[in-house]
Formats: sequence, structure tokens, C-alpha cells
Amino acid sequence: MSWLRALTSSRPLFLSIVLAIITGVFAFLLLNRSSHPALPHPAAAYLAPSDGRPDIWAINPDNSQSPIALTQTDTIIFDFAPDPKGRYIAFSERDSHTGVLDIKLLDISTGQSRLLLDCVNVECMSPVWHPDGSQLLYERIDPQIPLPAAGIDPRQLWLLDLTTTPPTTRPFFERRPPWSYGAQWSADGKHLLYYDTNAPGIFVYNTELQTAQFVAQGDGLAGAISPDGRYVAYTEFRRGDHHQGTQSHTILRLMDLSTNTITDLTDETTDLTDDTAPVWSPDGRYIAFLRRYLDERATAGNMIYLVDIETRQVRPVVSDGRYTHGALSWDRVGQRLLFQQVIREPQTNSLANPEIWSYNFQTGQLQELAKNAFAPRWIP
Repeated sequence: MSWLRALTSSRPLFLSIVLAIITGVFAFLLLNRSSHPALPHPAAAYLAPSDGRPDIWAINPDNSQSPIALTQTDTIIFDFAPDPKGRYIAFSERDSHTGVLDIKLLDISTGQSRLLLDCVNVECMSPVWHPDGSQLLYERIDPQIPLPAAGIDPRQLWLLDLTTTPPTTRPFFERRPPWSYGAQWSADGKHLLYYDTNAPGIFVYNTELQTAQFVAQGDGLAGAISPDGRYVAYTEFRRGDHHQGTQSHTILRLMDLSTNTITDLTDETTDLTDDTAPVWSPDGRYIAFLRRYLDERATAGNMIYLVDIETRQVRPVVSDGRYTHGALSWDRVGQRLLFQQVIREPQTNSLANPEIWSYNFQTGQLQELAKNAFAPRWIP
């Protein structure tokens, strides 16, 4: 240990070397720490690129110059869902070895992802967070389970319990037909909206009473449940009669679960519109939806409209008929609406790459957030 005695005998040199070692260790840890710049709340998340292998990206809606890549995968991310508190993102990613979709969890603050559910020989997709963040619902397709009849959608709702180590999973409906999808929770977690393809129809499951209430047959979509769990908005197809000069179209209807009464939200029998894809505002006062005119005002695609639940007044939000819009998402306070839009190329009559935009209800401002991107969701 003569070298150590020599080193310590020169105290300044010894301290400099120790300090250099400590500095190097901290530098190594910082350089190798997978993290992202701090995101504002809320932030807009989306998948991009739309014409390639998509990853999850996020952007400050007030400064769209610096998007952040939240994932960097070598496979394909199918869909994603931020948790209610904005800390995590659950997403389904195709396994490069097995070829099936697994469920993964991204910690937004560190940028670290981990496998939540290894879906061997089955497909797992469309994660939906319980409002308290303790559970995930997801859709599962098992090709080895025979379908009861032709035309039945093979998706099943399963539950992933995140309070156990490791997380455990089971069918959500233990004693009911499993063929269901399109799950949505009410804000208090007491009611679950879903579509049962075996019935078929839209149902609301009461978690306290453990009973399911039929809403309507619907058109294969579950619709949208109000934040307080009292109402369900859904689309209904109305077939036209050419003898009477009427045209087939879809309207929005509203069911009051407390009274079992159904009323029309939109009934454009004169104006002739297709009204679809309802999405509730956080306060339950408004529903944003997609509208396409079928008469002389016919547009290339869907425009964004708003209906007031109390007054039933309908007004346009984004009505540029050159574009088709979709994937509506409200922020937590109901101030901004996130959506994607696609323009039809007039020269080729083909759709261009989608873009992500936001609309501010307070200022009336439209803002482009990302090009060549799709499937936007707010991170609370």
C-alpha cells in the first residue's frame, strides 16, 4: 500500500482525485438516466409518424415547437392511455418476437417503460384506466376460444389489477358473456359503459350493485357515459324511405339512466346530417361530436360540433369542410379540445397525412400542434 501512503501524503492531490472520481460518477449517471424534459399539465400526447412506425410523443399545447419523444421502440405501438393523474401511460406494443400485442407502462417522469402484461398467444390492446388509477381494463382477443355465432366481435374485456405484485389479470365479467369492448368509466368509477356483441347492445354496469342495465342496441359503438354516470349519449341509425323521399342518416340520442327515458339530442330530419362520436365535457354540460351534412351542404368529411345538454342548442366548433376530423379529447377543465384532422388531396382524391390540432373554447383559437400524427390524447 505504498502507493496509497504516497497519495495521501499529498493531501491536495488526493482530494482532487477523489473529487474527480465523484464528479465522473455523477456525470455518468446523469448521461445515462433516461428522462424527459418536464411536461406541462395538461400536455398533448399522440402517435407519430402516421406513415411509419409510430411512437408516443408529447407536446406543450402553448409551445408546439419542441415535441418530446416519450418512447423509442423498434416495433409498433398500437394505442395508449395516460393515467388520471398524468404520471403514467399504459400502451399496447407489438412484441418483436411473438408478434402479439402486450401491455406496457411508461413512467413519464423518468422515461422508463416496463412490461405490465405478457400476452402469450393472445392480443391485448385498448387499455382504459380506472379513475383511481388502481386498475386497467383492456380488450383481449384469444383465437383459441370459439365464437358462439358468426359475426360476433372476438374482443373481451379483461381487468388488470395494478395493486398486486406482479399485476394479476382476469375476465371482467365472470358470469356474463365475455364478448364486449369499448369500455368507459364514469368519473366516480361506479358505472362502466361497454358494448356487448353477444346481445347485441350498449350496457352500463353498476359496480356497487353488480348489475348491468341495457341502454340501446346501438350501431356497434358504445357511445359515451356522462361524468356523473347518469346519462349515456349514443348514435342511432335511422333508415330512410325512398318512397317518402327520406334519406338514411344517424342522430345522437340521450338516455337518462335514472328514469330510463330516451330523448333525441340531434334530430336533423330536415337538414339531413350524420351525427356521430359523442364525447362529454368534464362538467357534463356539453357534448362534442362529429357531423357530416348529407344535403346540398355536403362536405368531404366530418366536422366538429357542440350540443348543450340543457338547452339542446347545437353550434359548430370546427366547420372547415375540406377536412375530416376525429379522435376528440377534452382537457381536464373543459377549456380545450384536442383532435386530428385530415385533408383530402384535390389532385389525387386521396387523404393526406393526419395532423393534430387544438381548439380553445375561451379564445376561439385553433392551433396546429403536430403534422403526420394521429390518435391524440390529453395527459392531465
